[in-house]
Amino acid sequence: MVATMSAILTKIEKAPGHTAVMQALTTIQNDLKTTATTVQTTAATVQQTAISSQQVVKISQDTNAITKEVAMAGKLTSTLLKETNDIAKAIHSSPTPRSSYASVLSSNVSQISKPITISTQTPSLIQAQREIIVKITDSTTIENLRAKNPRTLQGHVDRAIEQSKNKHIENIYIVSAN
Repeated sequence: MVATMSAILTKIEKAPGHTAVMQALTTIQNDLKTTATTVQTTAATVQQTAISSQQVVKISQDTNAITKEVAMAGKLTSTLLKETNDIAKAIHSSPTPRSSYASVLSSNVSQISKPITISTQTPSLIQAQREIIVKITDSTTIENLRAKNPRTLQGHVDRAIEQSKNKHIENIYIVSAN
């Protein structure tokens, strides 16, 4: 029995103290708290990354849709240009006795005494798009117009067309003001 008691006392002497065990438990608790905080931070980062990825996907889809619309607009524009060129070739190939605004201005005849005649006949059944080019020689008018941006000019012309009581220009619209 003395030998057994001696063995127990030896084991108790070699066992770590109560404070050492408490310090080890406190260290383990702190490590667990740090790990939990790291896991929470990582989860929040993953969530933010998922939201960002969804936004990128949405922006990509919107960009693809806009690209398709622009491609369609480009195709329509090229088709319209081709048709306009075909109509212009047809108009220019058949000589017509018309006076242009520039030819009236270049002649010494008063603008009021010689009216400008514009042919309304189209070479085909489709309605032709017409281009009207106005030559302005007054330097102050030129400066005033150059000071305005194309949108302002286009808006001004659109309002003038809307306010006009001339039934022949009801369906006219501005394509470009450059």
